[in-house]
Amino acid sequence: MVEAHFQRQLEELKENLLRMATLVEEAIDNAVHSLVKRDSELAQKTFETEEKINAMDIEINERCIEHFALRQPMAADLRFITSAMKIVTDLISLKQSS
Repeated sequence: MVEAHFQRQLEELKENLLRMATLVEEAIDNAVHSLVKRDSELAQKTFETEEKINAMDIEINERCIEHFALRQPMAADLRFITSAMKIVTDLISLKQSS
């Protein structure tokens, strides 16, 4: 029962990572288009998306730390959680460099 709950939490973490990656992709695309087209509304939408991305960064990292503290993951789960933290950091860096 506890293991099934933990696996659901890991699946939610994966889904949140995918959502965040999609938002970063959209934000970069919108930033480029708003600059090229000089579209201030699209630029504003990009800033709003950035706030969501930043919130997701914090939430995902908090969940990862929670998993370390409460579950003491091993093997594949440990690798996935540490990778998730790295991916979030990379997505934030990618967003900031655009």
